[in-house]
Amino acid sequence: MKLDVGQLIETIKQQLRADYAPPHTKRDAHPKMHGCVQAVLEVLEPSAVDAGGTADDVRAVRRGIFAPDAKREYLAWVRFSNAFQFQHDLEFETRGMAIKVLGADPDDPACHQDFLLATFDAFFLPGTDHYIEFFNAAHDSPAAVFRFFTRHHYYYGAYCLARSMFTTAMNPLAIAYSSQTPYHLGPDRYVKVRARPVLTSDLAAALPNVLWFWAKAVVANIGITGRELTGRAKADAEAWCDRYIEKHDFLRHAMMDFLASHDAMFDIDVQLWPEGGEPPDDGTYRWPASLPFYRVARLTIPRQVFWPVSGMPPHIAKETAAMVDLGEDMSLRPWHTIAEHEPFGSINHLRRKVYEAIATFRHDENRAGDPEAFLVREYDRLKPFVQVGLTEPT
Repeated sequence: MKLDVGQLIETIKQQLRADYAPPHTKRDAHPKMHGCVQAVLEVLEPSAVDAGGTADDVRAVRRGIFAPDAKREYLAWVRFSNAFQFQHDLEFETRGMAIKVLGADPDDPACHQDFLLATFDAFFLPGTDHYIEFFNAAHDSPAAVFRFFTRHHYYYGAYCLARSMFTTAMNPLAIAYSSQTPYHLGPDRYVKVRARPVLTSDLAAALPNVLWFWAKAVVANIGITGRELTGRAKADAEAWCDRYIEKHDFLRHAMMDFLASHDAMFDIDVQLWPEGGEPPDDGTYRWPASLPFYRVARLTIPRQVFWPVSGMPPHIAKETAAMVDLGEDMSLRPWHTIAEHEPFGSINHLRRKVYEAIATFRHDENRAGDPEAFLVREYDRLKPFVQVGLTEPT
């Protein structure tokens, strides 16, 4: 069944109207933000992460923003989120990391490059045909999602979704993220992008015991699911988890606690598709593990405050609130791109129309302008408030 893009956009708008009241209309995808933080992307000489990389492929990945001789450092905004809804952070859920690289085109300072990453390297739908049906199922119940996958025999898509949801998410800064769909690398090569956390001794020490964490997550999910099955409100179940197991927004608090005194880092890798052909246009297709990764950059998130809390000095509270607003209003989509990194495939071509329409809808509903043109200025303005000294600039 061919997708009616206009109908999909209208379906999403109707759902957003039902879920939110202006001026607090959220995104339809990745609505719960753990934080939007400042970062620096340092472009490195490409190097093979895995065995099997060739010198020709190392040279091939030196394209676009990953060409070290073009520019060595870029400012960036990074937004961490949950994929589907507002819920307790212990609930099993896909997590997201969106990177907006500022000034990606040397000839156009207002042109930025977005990379949208999630906690698995493949999408849960092979194409766009049943996108509306999945959207409605996802906003109904887990049982409706299960029926959707079985009805269409999308069993591998269900596996991809499950893998993305059952991720060990103890801190957004300690999760690996991947692009679920490919990007071009120049006119005739293709890559998937991966962000690997650099597990420093400080970050490792800040993480809870893995077995203890999973025990809490399982108990929380059983409690929430069990209460839903008995007809009790989900909010009551989440409140119970918040009181007895873990904070509702513990992922944000984990980020806040760590970044208050430490830098965080991710290595940025690209997996290169073989020369001479296109990858399959199937969102659920996982690229062979035999295709090596190449490290092309390091993303550093300097120590900073990014969310207002009680007791902050007023000037810091004001500017961190501005950062939260920026993260909510910022539009992040794969077609914020330079030519060398254009997204590939039918799912990404659908995203081009849908993401733009929904971003415009949200901005209109919230009476908020798109801050895209001011992101470099806001980065520079906020930096003295949020990074390192955390003191009011003179």
